[in-house]
Amino acid sequence: MTQEAAIETIKALPRNFELNELVERLILLEELENRRKQGENGETVSFEDMKREVSSWRK
Repeated sequence: MTQEAAIETIKALPRNFELNELVERLILLEELENRRKQGENGETVSFEDMKREVSSWRK
């Protein structure tokens, strides 16, 4: 995560906010960035593989 991205996240919050809300947003931002990097590196799961995995959760 970049400092600029963290600052933009803070700026997007309302004037009064709970600390937990900021932490959750920063964690989400970091997770999204990690997923984007995984996609760029070809570290993805095909839709068909995901369907098979999700269907196994129902058993």
